[in-house]
Amino acid sequence: MRYLEEAQALKEQMVQWRRHIHRQPEVGLDTKETAAYVSDQLKAMGYNPKPCGKNGVTASLGQGNKTLLLRADMDALEQTEESGLPFASEKPGVSHGCGHDLHTTMLLGAAQLLKAHEKDLRQKIVFMFQPAEEIFAGAQSMIDDGILADNQVDYAFAVHNMPTLPVGTVALTEGPFMPSVDGFTITIQGQGCHGASAQEGVDPINIGAHLHLALQTLIAREINYQTEALLTIGTFNAGTTGNIIPDQASLTGTLRAMDPDVRAFLKDRLEAVSRLTAESFRGTAQVTWDYSVPANVTAPDRVRQLKGALQAINSAEEAAGSAHRLSLEEGGLLNASEDFALVAAQVPAAFLRIGSRSANSQDCNILHNPKVVLNEDALPIGAAVFTAVAIEA
Repeated sequence: MRYLEEAQALKEQMVQWRRHIHRQPEVGLDTKETAAYVSDQLKAMGYNPKPCGKNGVTASLGQGNKTLLLRADMDALEQTEESGLPFASEKPGVSHGCGHDLHTTMLLGAAQLLKAHEKDLRQKIVFMFQPAEEIFAGAQSMIDDGILADNQVDYAFAVHNMPTLPVGTVALTEGPFMPSVDGFTITIQGQGCHGASAQEGVDPINIGAHLHLALQTLIAREINYQTEALLTIGTFNAGTTGNIIPDQASLTGTLRAMDPDVRAFLKDRLEAVSRLTAESFRGTAQVTWDYSVPANVTAPDRVRQLKGALQAINSAEEAAGSAHRLSLEEGGLLNASEDFALVAAQVPAAFLRIGSRSANSQDCNILHNPKVVLNEDALPIGAAVFTAVAIEA
């Protein structure tokens, strides 16, 4: 099978899918319209899609002794698009600035290709269209609803577009390559009073300021400087007016680490430092862990599997005399986190990055930037890779 050639033949259709999804972005777990659209396309291909989790979609085909799960995320960002594209988001404050519309389209393209080549499958394929990757809730929602257990999934595969890479380049890293992420809220309890009589109260803003500084020393002084870890405070909320010391303040943030032991140590120390800092100023602090996602890990066997699939793609092109090839490179570590890691924690998995750099050098190539422009030439490549993994693995 010439994976790239057949995927290229679907490009016009995939562009239509992608632009529809791009115009109508949805965030978090509220991907009802996107899920309905994906289901309609799958039904038109002959699938029997089913809801899974909170506004997720799943479908399957093929049979065999092994089951491979292919995953794409569907959710967008709470960000107003400024790309200037003619098919830009029609919803103010919401846009596909991370390119999940590309991922969904790539997997839809693979679903159509695989339906046409079902006879070539030697294993069962499960499609996972998930919501809420950006808030680390969608994968867990579908896992809780049985997508892994009910299908007895043996291994899994996902992709992410990467505008730092040119189209035709794919990147892969073996082992841990995306950090764990633990989101937290620290609620500081003080005692409110008149701003002119501060001695009568307990100032939670003062506690929060000291705590922010103290927490930074966890990274700077309590772990090996060669260890990959990061603590970020993203919000600090307190008070309503300038002459009142409030009762409460809150800090929210994220803690990221590659090593699970370092992660556990930092979580314990964050709780202890929060409690003790607050107590030193006569207040209290309570840490709530809002979400927890492990490091994303690519299993060694899956690396070999992916390399075999990519070789099959290139061999088919070479045999046909085509100049088209995919180039594979070592992807290194990424700073961002991914809730596909929740899948990878339960079954051996791989996560491939696919180049999506715009052909126009003046375009923005930064994910999560309101002006980002992603290259639709990446769509057939993603579909071809998904398809090759399903057939060749």
